[in-house]
Amino acid sequence: MKKMLRFVMVLFIVASQIPFSVVFAETKPLISYGNQFITNVKIVDKNGNETSNIPINSNFKVRYDWSIPNDIDVYEGDQMEIILPSELQTIQNTVLEFKDSAGNIIAYGQATSSGGNNFVVTFTDYVETHSNINGFFEFYVEFSTQVKPGEVIDIVFDISGATVTIPVTPEEPDPGPGPDPESKPEEDKFYKSGYFEMDGPGTLSWFVNIIPPKFQENPVFPNLYEPLNNVTLFDELGNGQELIKGTVQVRRAYGWTGGVVSTGEWEDFPVTNYDIAKGTFEVELGNMDDGLGRQVKYITQITDPYQEVFDNKVTATAESYERESSKTIKSEGGSAGGSGTVAGFSVIKQDGEGKPLKDAVFDLYRYSNTGERMLVVKDLVSNSEGEVSYTGLKFGKYELVETKAPLGFVLLETPYEFNIIKSGINQLEVPIVNKKEITEIKGTKTWEDKDNQDGKRPEKITVNLLSNGALKESKEVTATDNWAYSFINLPKYEEGEEVVYTITENAVPDYTTEINGSNLINRYTPGKTSVTVTKVWDDNNDQDGLRPSSIKVQLYGDGKAIGNEVELTSTSKWTHTWRELDEKANGKAIEYTVKEISKVDGYTTVIEDKDKSNIIITNSHTPGNTEIKGTKIWEDKDNQDGKRPEKITVNLLANGVLKESKEVSAADNWAYSFTNLPKYEEGEEVVYTITENAVPDYTTEINGNNLINRYAPGKTSVTVTKVWNDNNDQDGLRPSSIKVQLYGDGKAIGKEVELTSTSKWTHTWRELDEKVNGKALDYTVKEISKVAGYTTVIEDKDKSNIIITNSHMPNKVESATSKKKGEKLNISSNEKRLLPKTGEQITSSIATLGGILVIISLFVFSLKKNLKNKS
Repeated sequence: MKKMLRFVMVLFIVASQIPFSVVFAETKPLISYGNQFITNVKIVDKNGNETSNIPINSNFKVRYDWSIPNDIDVYEGDQMEIILPSELQTIQNTVLEFKDSAGNIIAYGQATSSGGNNFVVTFTDYVETHSNINGFFEFYVEFSTQVKPGEVIDIVFDISGATVTIPVTPEEPDPGPGPDPESKPEEDKFYKSGYFEMDGPGTLSWFVNIIPPKFQENPVFPNLYEPLNNVTLFDELGNGQELIKGTVQVRRAYGWTGGVVSTGEWEDFPVTNYDIAKGTFEVELGNMDDGLGRQVKYITQITDPYQEVFDNKVTATAESYERESSKTIKSEGGSAGGSGTVAGFSVIKQDGEGKPLKDAVFDLYRYSNTGERMLVVKDLVSNSEGEVSYTGLKFGKYELVETKAPLGFVLLETPYEFNIIKSGINQLEVPIVNKKEITEIKGTKTWEDKDNQDGKRPEKITVNLLSNGALKESKEVTATDNWAYSFINLPKYEEGEEVVYTITENAVPDYTTEINGSNLINRYTPGKTSVTVTKVWDDNNDQDGLRPSSIKVQLYGDGKAIGNEVELTSTSKWTHTWRELDEKANGKAIEYTVKEISKVDGYTTVIEDKDKSNIIITNSHTPGNTEIKGTKIWEDKDNQDGKRPEKITVNLLANGVLKESKEVSAADNWAYSFTNLPKYEEGEEVVYTITENAVPDYTTEINGNNLINRYAPGKTSVTVTKVWNDNNDQDGLRPSSIKVQLYGDGKAIGKEVELTSTSKWTHTWRELDEKVNGKALDYTVKEISKVAGYTTVIEDKDKSNIIITNSHMPNKVESATSKKKGEKLNISSNEKRLLPKTGEQITSSIATLGGILVIISLFVFSLKKNLKNKS
């Protein structure tokens, strides 16, 4: 971005030399101040020291000091132009940047061309925001061709309103390279040199000098050196330059003490293998067999006009020979610098009581040295402290023009003027004061009484001014005032809201009153009067949103309703006047009262009716509070597993936003409450809800404001199995059932359970609590029935498979074969039990009969088949 800006400025400088006028967006013409700002000039050497004895062929510098007076307004694009004396000329046209100590660019400077005598400085917008601007610049020059060495010459420089004369002695030129008659020729030299071209803008000349490494045995001057064969140069250009095609030239040379001596004419030479992207190329010199070395020259074009340092590297190769050399040249365009100071201001915006006012908007203007009023910046806004400030300003006269006043205040008609005369922030001591925006209420009294025919007109009346329904001021009005009144200097706004002003009139005996805007009409009709009622709301501007859009009032005379109910609304400014009311009845004054018919929930009502012409009904409401309370219910079988926490956290949300949190514990009986909560906010009822921070292992149900936390305690089961070890009830002692009882920590659980062969002598108790009071229950099973002839063993290591084994040792039975011959076989009743039952005999007979029928069927089927085959 910086390079782009510099490039644009270079183009601008060049364009400035073309004879036409340039106009900026603000239609300000470009101004050239010439040498008006120059304060001094010197001739210095490369080290900045003043010098007077200068070799005629050397470079030296001219240094200018300059300063811009504060009473001159210089703008971006304006210039100062330096014209060198005819004895001097510029060397290069490199762009110089004029920077301050912070690196801000004040201006750009450049010679219009190398070899010329014009140097132009173009200013940036720095000059529009700074004062006390001054600086220097210096650039390289040389003597013009008209200057000859030997005599002292006076070089006269023109500066602002004067001249500076500097005597200089041009001396003979420095001796150039060449043979020294008393020195000897040298061998084996290889080096590169270069310099900025003076003839063409933005070009560099490079030289390569090759002196062979060995002398001939019997040299004859100038044929001094042994040959080099197949010589090739490989050149590598640094960044910011490109080879100009057709500029490579070669000539003969030999080495001598003090340098290289060239001989012969330059000859153009071709380039090979040129790679423009890499910046490399080759020059094939072939065989150097004429006893001399070579000097090679070529020119490169500068592609980056802002680059100051340029590199070049060359390598020479030949048979049994390789040399390398590099050269760096630096632009000697000169240097420049400068400085300036910046200023600003700060001022306080306040009301007549010294209170700061925010949100006032201003435009800032500056007056030029010619008196022209120029916009600097728009829409400066006073902050919450009432401060208006801005920086980046020059010294001079300024004014702030208020374009928008704070709400409720009058816009300033006169600009606020001030001067900036020093750098830094100028604290303006005089504040900018705004008056409150005021209004007035005025009107006239009109009497419609036939020019006071009955002499009833009073000498004075009282007009009351009400501000937002509340009495603010009263005035007596008489014929001396032409029955006109006014309330002046009334604030138009209070607390950011426009004040509603209304008027009433104290009752005038025998007259009725009509209020038409701010004018009063009093009519006299015998026996007539009027009653005015005004509704005043004392509810903090309807904070709870309870105020109805209308209310109804009823007029009563001596306690009897008169006419219909009347609706009061904000449209009617909550007021109403009953006119043409009879003043008396039966010669007695009627007592008029007004009552509020509507029921306004949440409000209390007070009626002030001492003055019947100005009855005020005040409805008051204190914004309501509410509370949220509830209890925590634990459904965890009285903390059976010991999982219940010592405390929980209940959160109160107002309209979905966390408002408050409370910790609840058993010490609170697991009850909570949030009290003194506003029931409404901005006229809308607040929706309160509760949440609970998560309780590990519990689920939460919110029922209204109550919290139910459920925890399902661990469940288990116990299975009991009865095993009979009695040789399949050989002795017939096994009972048809037994009873068992389940125990938990030694206490019976549930009823006894009967085990039978139908239940396969087993039973499982399910859904048993795993723990009680956080401790695992120890379950056991006992056999309740007494089984005669059996012993009982209970295995209950595995509670899920408790085994009760009842054992009985059966009696031995003698077989029939063991009886002696002639003895009767005695079959005991138990053995008889082992005989098949009747049902078993029937089943066997049926099976035998079925087999016989199958055999007969097969025989009949075979016989039929044989007969069929024979036929």
